[in-house]
Amino acid sequence: MGNTCLGQPFFMPEIGLAIGHESGTYREWQRDWLYWYKKDRTRLLTAEERAKAEALRANVAEQRAQVAFSDGEQQGIQTGEQNKTFEIARNMLAKGLEPALVADTTGLSMDELATLIEIGK
Repeated sequence: MGNTCLGQPFFMPEIGLAIGHESGTYREWQRDWLYWYKKDRTRLLTAEERAKAEALRANVAEQRAQVAFSDGEQQGIQTGEQNKTFEIARNMLAKGLEPALVADTTGLSMDELATLIEIGK
């Protein structure tokens, strides 16, 4: 009687790996395939599976980078708009316009205008 595989997967301590089978698809062939497993019974990925996983990770990283860039760009635009509003308010105040009119025109609060006036002194 030959060797039989009672457990699935079958661990081989000599090489620190196990071999087992699972149903899978390779090049449109659906069938049971032999796979290598780690000692904790997690299956090692095939080269094709590793390539797909890496492509997915790269895609996710690219999407995250695009979102971060877009968020940074939007934040930069908002900062630029706010700086422009402050500049307009400073110019209006320098021309002697009433702070209430400047606040109403620019949308700045009286506290923000008071800070601008204080900084300008």
